[in-house]
Order: sequence, then structure tokens, then C-alpha cells
Amino acid sequence: MARSATTAGLQFRRLAYALSVFVAIVCLGGVVLWCLGDGEYGLWESIYFALISAGTVGYAELPRMDAHNAMRVVTSLLIVLGLGTIAFFQSTLTALFVEGVVGESFRRRRMQKKIEQLSGHLVVAGCGRTGRYIIEELVAIRREFLVIDKSEAVLRRLNEEMGGGLLYVVGDATEDHTLLEARVKTAFGVMAALTDDRDNLFIVLSARALNPGARIVSKVIEIENEPKMLRAGADQ
Repeated sequence: MARSATTAGLQFRRLAYALSVFVAIVCLGGVVLWCLGDGEYGLWESIYFALISAGTVGYAELPRMDAHNAMRVVTSLLIVLGLGTIAFFQSTLTALFVEGVVGESFRRRRMQKKIEQLSGHLVVAGCGRTGRYIIEELVAIRREFLVIDKSEAVLRRLNEEMGGGLLYVVGDATEDHTLLEARVKTAFGVMAALTDDRDNLFIVLSARALNPGARIVSKVIEIENEPKMLRAGADQ
């Protein structure tokens, strides 16, 4: 999975852990208070008192609690442990919200702003084996590029492997609106690297129509389709 998904999963596990610890503290504390009360308080009454103590919203002590000093010690521990657990839960919830909902929204806006400023870049259609090879080469020579692929999961994983910063558009590269979203009109070149010659042919035709001056390179699966690709507008 992508980094954001992995982080969210970790935060959810931390939330579940914090909640489990809090429940355990309340139940165990309630049972201890019940035992120390020498039968003066019911079990559920003791657990309820442990809950409001650990939750730091206690209203008052149990009746005649001053006669059981050990109960006050346990209650003090419940308050301290409850405060720590709640603080951990709140910090994890905040991190989940910021890194998940807000963080993802921020990352998308930041990437979209960078895409809108692209000019003279290369558009790589498809990030399969051939596309990944092209991408690795472009990264090595520090060439500005953008990737198009139908699978957001694949693009996220690729972005994770590259350490972040990958510019990409999720969509069908054979469709004009996807190419326009990838700023093909201001691109220096287009590389069609899909696994089907017909799809690559559509990309070549559309890219040439949208940007007559672009340099277009296409992958060809069947060698007999090479002349057709060149006639459609591919430079190589």
C-alpha cells in the first residue's frame, strides 16, 4: 500500500490499542474497588465509579469511602492512568485526522498546483514494466515528468517507492480530458507505454492533435503495427 494508507492503518491500530487499555483500566479498577469495599458497594457501582474517575469527570466519592483508604489510592491511580490513556487516544486521533483527511487533501492540492504550472515536461502514459523503466531513467537524469495510469493504488505505491513527490494523474490516457489534465498541450513530449497497441495508437493520435509540436514516442507490441504508429503521428 501507499505510505498514507500504511500510516492510517497504524493510527487505527493505535486508537484500538488506547481504547482497549482504557477499558481494561476501568474494568480492572472497578473490580479492585469492589473487592476493597468489603461488599459495601455493588460491582457495577464500582465499575461506574472507576469509569468516571479514569475519565476525569467524577462527581463525588462513593458513600463512606473515607473508611476505605486503599480505595482512594486506587482511585488516584485510576485518574493518573486515565489521563495518560485519554491523552494518548486524543493525540492519535488528531494525528489520524491530520495525516489522513487533512493531510491527503493538502497533498492533493499541492500536487495539483504543481501540475497546473507544468510546461516543457514529459508525459508518461502507463507505469507498467516499460513505463517504470522510463520513469527510472527520467528520475536519474532529473527530467520533469508526469505519469498517467488508471490505477491509483499503483501510482501511490510508485510514489512511495520514489520517496514522494511523484506527479501523476489517475485516469485513462486514451481519453482527451485525461491528457489535458496532464497538461499535454504544454508538454515537450509524450511517451505511450501501455500494453496494448490500440491504446497506444489512441494516445498518439490524441497527443498529436492536442499538441502538434510535441515529440511522441510509443511502445509497440506487434512489430507490424510500427508503420501505423508512425503514420498516426509518433516520432519514434
